[in-house]
Amino acid sequence: MIKTHCNSNQLTRRQFSLRAGASALITAGVLPPTLPGSTRQELPAPRPDPDALLRHLRLKTAAPLDEMKRFYADGLGFPIEQEQDDQITFVAGTTQLTFERTERKNKGNPFYHVAFNIPENKHDASVQWLIRQEINIHRVRHFQHWNAHAVFFLDPANNLLEFIARHDLPNAASGSFAPVRDALCASEIAFIVDNDREFGKLICEATGLPRFRGAVFPGTDHGILLVFNKGRLWHRPAATFPITVDIAVKRNAVFESADYPFAIHMG
Repeated sequence: MIKTHCNSNQLTRRQFSLRAGASALITAGVLPPTLPGSTRQELPAPRPDPDALLRHLRLKTAAPLDEMKRFYADGLGFPIEQEQDDQITFVAGTTQLTFERTERKNKGNPFYHVAFNIPENKHDASVQWLIRQEINIHRVRHFQHWNAHAVFFLDPANNLLEFIARHDLPNAASGSFAPVRDALCASEIAFIVDNDREFGKLICEATGLPRFRGAVFPGTDHGILLVFNKGRLWHRPAATFPITVDIAVKRNAVFESADYPFAIHMG
């Protein structure tokens, strides 16, 4: 079992803690008993997304790496790709996720938003799995304009994580939910800036990616480079911290921001 802290004062009518339970989510109408795309026909086993955009995320953390290891490896079941004294790398489907230790007194307390695509028919199962594992749920949300359902939760470093089921992807899968096989890839990383429109346009041009469904940031259902303004209210006001990401695009180049500690490796 793994537990994370969730500030109950931040929960709204659509934000639920562990004790809300799956039945309360369904009763509230946030978690429908049957989601779009649900089917009783025989389905394939889940498999990592070969078209994933985000191939390697490198993030900073002030949390002890042994706590991150317990959460991601022992809790979520993500395999460990590499482990050193100052960093650890996990595998989430097609994506490698590296946390590099940084001292809080020098670099602040880094936190990020990272989403993981899951099979489009397993949103309700993912919520119930988090409840059984005693991981406090920060929020459950239906993104109508994205045709997706998502559940948000926190890791020991206060990173805002998300399991998102995108119903336009034909990736429905069989079996009970387990992140080790149902986290198909990391599909979102959020860049926090002063001007989201300006920076979103900049990385659209640099990467050659289309704007995602009319938003200011680039991507597809297989992966999105989110861009938000500083202070955006998540579980705490969003702030800028170093991000290095490898993405799968046709261009072979490196984008490094002159104003922010961001690097995007393309290829």
